[in-house]
Amino acid sequence: MNNYRIAYNQGWKVLKDRNFNRVSKIRDVKYREDVNIFEIDILGDHYILDCDSEKIYNTETLEDMDISLAITLLNYLGFSDDDTKIENKWVSLKEIPNGGNLYYPAFYKSSIEPLIKEFGYSSDIFLIIALGLGGAEYKFGDVSAVFNIFPRVPICVVIWEGDDEISANATVLFDSSIQKIMHIESSIGIGMFITKQLKDLTIYLK
Repeated sequence: MNNYRIAYNQGWKVLKDRNFNRVSKIRDVKYREDVNIFEIDILGDHYILDCDSEKIYNTETLEDMDISLAITLLNYLGFSDDDTKIENKWVSLKEIPNGGNLYYPAFYKSSIEPLIKEFGYSSDIFLIIALGLGGAEYKFGDVSAVFNIFPRVPICVVIWEGDDEISANATVLFDSSIQKIMHIESSIGIGMFITKQLKDLTIYLK
């Protein structure tokens, strides 16, 4: 059994120790007790978490959710029993306790460098794609957008466009409340997920 499958199974185990109705309340996801499922929308796709079969799948395609995202979602639902609210304070991964600074160099390479490469000289394309994914234009940088990947996990992607004299730059920001909602590795997973979604859609505009 590979590490992803072990983490996936453990995520279900932790979630099943929770009260599902409380999870529904504190994480703003719909729970249908009659069929024992959670429902959640992620960037326009609707997913079912079947708590009996321990399957997570897209209701339109019936395909299983990517296992990395599934592990992150299970962590979001099961990590904490706190009714944590969004704090409206943006922080970089480096500022998140319990490993953010340690993991930042790898996160920069996997998530921020691709943003710079894809959008550092084409911020207009970034904004088109971001809005198409359901993002909301924001006030940071030359262009930025906020995405609610999960209901209480806003992510802000910021682009500073480069030119002949100034190098392009980018960052991914998290609400400071994320440390109370998800493990640091799941926070990283959310950042990697939005970067991949943005990057994958450039094929249609370039």
